[in-house]
Amino acid sequence: MLNREVLTREGNFINDPYIQHHQTQSVFCLPLLNQSKLIGVLYLENQLATGAFTPEQSQILSLLSMQAAIAIENAKLYSKLRDGKSQINQILEAVQVGIGVLDATGRPYYVNQRGIELLGKGIDPAATPDHLAEVYQVYLAGTDQNCSPEDMPIVRALKGECTRTDDLEIHQGETIIPIEAWGTPVFDEQGKVAYAIVAFQDITERKKAENLLANYNRTLEQQVAQRTAALQQSEAELRGREQELRLITDALPALISYVDANRCYQFINHTHEVWFSRNRNEILGKSVHELLGETVYQRFEPSINQVFKGQTVTLEAEIPSSLGRHCINATLIPDFDRNAQVRGFYSLITDISDRKRAEEASILEERNHMAREIHDTLAQAFTGIMIELP
Repeated sequence: MLNREVLTREGNFINDPYIQHHQTQSVFCLPLLNQSKLIGVLYLENQLATGAFTPEQSQILSLLSMQAAIAIENAKLYSKLRDGKSQINQILEAVQVGIGVLDATGRPYYVNQRGIELLGKGIDPAATPDHLAEVYQVYLAGTDQNCSPEDMPIVRALKGECTRTDDLEIHQGETIIPIEAWGTPVFDEQGKVAYAIVAFQDITERKKAENLLANYNRTLEQQVAQRTAALQQSEAELRGREQELRLITDALPALISYVDANRCYQFINHTHEVWFSRNRNEILGKSVHELLGETVYQRFEPSINQVFKGQTVTLEAEIPSSLGRHCINATLIPDFDRNAQVRGFYSLITDISDRKRAEEASILEERNHMAREIHDTLAQAFTGIMIELP
């Protein structure tokens, strides 16, 4: 407590403009504390008399200041709580998901604006947990049957369960709104359910998309089934043609085969089995190099390299077999894919050993004939010379 005499003679406030202007006679200042925290300051002044604030008054003001500090702090907390509640309400009203709340007795307590739009009505105080589905026209999806209380997410939340479902509908006259709903209990400090909250949203567009997807999948399954049947028929026809082709090629004395890009046999006829004394399964999948051997493969390799460059190649060579050595004539024909890349080649090999032997015999006979003619000519010439000699 300060008085006018002290203010005007000494201290930090003797030249204070406010004190000089208002001619303050007595001043009383007191901090407002709550749990040692400064909440504010109590300031009192008297412009009529000095010593206006006595020690007894100071004690009373000190007691009042503590109560004032508590009241101010409570007011601030209440203001914050009210502001927080207002913000929560604003958020709940702004979200595009329906929100409904039941109190612990099961009575409707709160519905946000989106919930009112989806339900077609707001809070109905007369509604009870057993009749919520009837009051708000909640049905099992695809039926005319009201959802039972046991299946209502918010009723189950009253029992302490967290649930989710997407097989419910809200009927508003002729309008049917499919919804997805979540039920969540809110517990108090004793672990009892204080509130039950349900969040629900319109899933009309999702259901449409699911129906479109289901229809598409059914159509796709039908197309796949039809395509599978067609492929099976084609495969059966192809197997039939392959069987016919195999019967034809197996009857031919020539070696007929197909070699893939890895230079491995994918098709051979029966003549291969005879020549190499191996069954079909022992040859298919093996490389040309493995079947022919190193020496013979080296003769064929340049021609194979040419055919993989897209050229048709014809060559003659001698190769061994289980029946002996054979002179062969081979034609290698490239097999192109849709991108004009060589993916393998067809091979047609014929045995020309007899022809070669005939040619060799013919050449030998011709040589012998020429030798006889030369011998006869020389013999005649020699005889004539002997006759003319004396």
